[in-house]
Amino acid sequence: MIYLLAFSTVVLALLVPSGAQVDPRPVILPTPEEGVDCICDYNDNPCKCEFRVEHLLTMIYNDSGKIWLAEPCNGNLCLRGKQNQGRVLTEAEKEQVITADGETSRLVIGINGKFPGPMIDAYENQEIHITVINMFHTDSLTIHFHGLHQVGRPWMDGVAFITQCPILPGQTFVYKIKASPVGTSFYHAHIGDQRTMGLYGPIVVRKTQNSDQFYGDIIVTLQDWNHLMDAETAYQRMVTQHFNFDSGEPIDTTMSIDSANFSRFAFQSGLVNGKGRYWKSFTENNGAPLEKFTVKKGQKFRYRIIGAMTLYPMRVYIQGQTLTLRTSDCYNLDPMYVQSIIVHPGERYDFTFTFGSADRKQYLLIAETIETRESHGSYHAAEAIIEIQDFEGTAVANPVNDKLESCTIGSTCNVFNCPYGSPGTNVRNCRNFNDVENRNRIEIQPSLVPLTRSTSSTSPSLGRRIIHKAP
Repeated sequence: MIYLLAFSTVVLALLVPSGAQVDPRPVILPTPEEGVDCICDYNDNPCKCEFRVEHLLTMIYNDSGKIWLAEPCNGNLCLRGKQNQGRVLTEAEKEQVITADGETSRLVIGINGKFPGPMIDAYENQEIHITVINMFHTDSLTIHFHGLHQVGRPWMDGVAFITQCPILPGQTFVYKIKASPVGTSFYHAHIGDQRTMGLYGPIVVRKTQNSDQFYGDIIVTLQDWNHLMDAETAYQRMVTQHFNFDSGEPIDTTMSIDSANFSRFAFQSGLVNGKGRYWKSFTENNGAPLEKFTVKKGQKFRYRIIGAMTLYPMRVYIQGQTLTLRTSDCYNLDPMYVQSIIVHPGERYDFTFTFGSADRKQYLLIAETIETRESHGSYHAAEAIIEIQDFEGTAVANPVNDKLESCTIGSTCNVFNCPYGSPGTNVRNCRNFNDVENRNRIEIQPSLVPLTRSTSSTSPSLGRRIIHKAP
């Protein structure tokens, strides 16, 4: 697939209009799937995509019409049932199974058969037409394009009953959006809690020419996951009570270090691109497969982190490494070196990182919730494997997470985007937006922004200020 992408970028360069230049797309991990993801050619205006939205089940393997139940087995998937005798699925077979955290077979929402939804990758100001086909039996849906500026077309913003009527079962609706601004955004459901079931996906908007050249992009969408909550159940549990069905006792809300409480939407697992493993305790997990990114030493990747979570902020880091923060919500920042970045729901951050050297075959990208461990007594994190292809060593499917970080009193770590004044430890320093500079100068220099002249008056009858636009 990587070779197909490379070939397509060459063809793309040959097809652009005379005088126009388009930089080849970098390598994208995970590799986009033809006919599933929406990868826009520069010359397609509009770029047309199709989203078939339907309910699917996790941990189900379809073997040429024979349906089998899968289960985690030390980082892989095995088939259950006496006819299978625990057969381990091949890598190709494993990719056909939607796993989530592998703990149960539960209902999810897929788009084009994919969980979470496919990627949209387009060029700045490109017109995109997305035909959404509602294949649900009874549910309606809308899609909001989070981060994109729907200037002049608010009816394409996806807010049900406000800017559009819901798309009913069996209906089709075409979203016509403009790819702007440049950067990392995402789309997600805007009816009920359908996002908790996977109705979301990444959006990348690129410049045709970019002064920042990287070898590739690594797409990381984060989700908090619960075994017992579909879109309707989640709402009911949060307004009533969530219980431990083994003990019958209520599940208490957890908290962050400043004693702020989270809701009754209990965190049970974290997912990266729809994959994660369930930590039954602080030391034991169920061995479900993780997302894996294969890189080489010296390759500079832009990690595009998307906060598709429902509720829980997560602190993102790579074991033992220092990251270079580059953007926040599509705004370019002067680079800052940090050990980790706290990503809240709806936020997007880009950082760059290169393995200049390595002392092992695999590292974990980890996104821990900012709950205090004492308030839940388990391990709450999303994880993904970064495997170094040109490092001599043995790769394992279910790598150990030692939960150790390189922060010490003598060598403290910078944590960006703390929502509190202190991180609760003397080995980390909180950094926030007061500590970074915005590189999008037009956004911070009012003299560069054209203003509409206006006059104002006060209505004596209403006692309020009325703004009149000047002709």
